[in-house]
Amino acid sequence: MADKDGKVLYDPDDEMGLSNCCKTMDYGILRHSKSFCAITNPTVNSYKRLVPGYEAPCYVSWSEQNRSVMVRIQQL
Repeated sequence: MADKDGKVLYDPDDEMGLSNCCKTMDYGILRHSKSFCAITNPTVNSYKRLVPGYEAPCYVSWSEQNRSVMVRIQQL
C-alpha cells in the first residue's frame, strides 16, 4: 500500500527503506532474469558482452552501491 506521499516502494521502518512490495518485485526480477535474457537477448552477440570486465552484469545479484549488479537499489 502507498504511504501518504504515494510512495509504494518505500518503507521508513525498514533498514534499507524498502517496502515488502519492493522486495517482492526485486526478487521476481532476479528469479526470472534468465528467462528475461532469453527473450531480450536472442542472438549470440547479445551474450558476448556478458563476461567479467564489461558493464553488463554477469551474476544474478543486487546491491545498493555497486554499479555492475543486475538490480541496483537507489535511495532517493
